[in-house]
Amino acid sequence: MPMKYTRNNWLKQVYEEYLGHSVSPATWYRIKEALRDNALDITTDSLKLAASLKTTFRASKLPLTQLLEGYLKTSNLQHNTTYKGADVFTELKKIAGFKCSNVTIIRWFRDIPKDVRGFRFNQLRYYTARELHPIYLRAYTYRHKYGTGSFQFEVETIEVQSA
Repeated sequence: MPMKYTRNNWLKQVYEEYLGHSVSPATWYRIKEALRDNALDITTDSLKLAASLKTTFRASKLPLTQLLEGYLKTSNLQHNTTYKGADVFTELKKIAGFKCSNVTIIRWFRDIPKDVRGFRFNQLRYYTARELHPIYLRAYTYRHKYGTGSFQFEVETIEVQSA
C-alpha cells in the first residue's frame, strides 16, 4: 500500500534533501517543534535554514532550538554597515564569555577571505554584517556549549561606519 502523500511528508522530504540523509519520525517531530518554539513557520526556507545550521554546527551537539535561537539573535546586525575589527573582537569576547581564548575567537574568522596583507582578522579592518553573522553565531554556540555565563545576550551597538 503506497504512503499517502501529505504536506507534512513533502516537507519532511524537502528537509531530508537539504540535510542529505533521512530522519526518523521522532526527529522530524523535534525539528518541527524547534521551528515553532522560535516562532518560525514550517516552510522550505526555514527547513533549509535548520538543515544548514545542523550541518554547519554538527560538532557542537547543540539542539536545533538553541541553534535557531542564536541565529535569530545574531541576525539583527545592520546589513548596510561595517564594523571595526577591534570593536568586533571586544564584542565577541563579551558574547562568548571571558573564558574564551583570543586564539579561539581569531579561528572563527577562518571562513572570511584574507585581506591585502594575508590576514583574515585584523583589528583595523572593517567587516560587513554578512561576514560577521556566522562569527557571532559561533560565539553564541560557544557560550551555550561551554556554559561561560548566562545564555541571554544582546548584540550591542558597536562603532559603525557607513558602507
